Amino acid sequence: MIRLPSVSRAFSRRWATRGLASAAGNLPNSNSPIVSKLKFFNSVTGSDELIPTFRVLDGVGKPIDGAEIPEIDEKLAHRLYENMQLLPTLDNILYNVQRQGKISFYMTSHGEEATIIGSAAGLANDDE
Repeated sequence: MIRLPSVSRAFSRRWATRGLASAAGNLPNSNSPIVSKLKFFNSVTGSDELIPTFRVLDGVGKPIDGAEIPEIDEKLAHRLYENMQLLPTLDNILYNVQRQGKISFYMTSHGEEATIIGSAAGLANDDE
């Protein structure tokens, strides 16, 4: 008899302790440097500089040293979270409509809710 809970628990403990809480973090299969301050650069200049990964929290949710943590009031945080919870419902509706042929294409966003809602939240009303 195979005991899957103990196997999965041992597997998760093994990966949970692999440097995720370090200040710089660890991205598997990536040599991209992790930075806590945004720096814009021209990637067309031909330099061999890798595009850095911007990060403000480490693997356990603690701020990285030197990171600028944005001030978000509780009302905005609740609104963002509510929108993140609504996005899977919107995905299901639009995906089903696409399968019925009523729209030509729809790409779901499963697991990417924070990326989409967070990016849109950073826009001002007059942004183009």
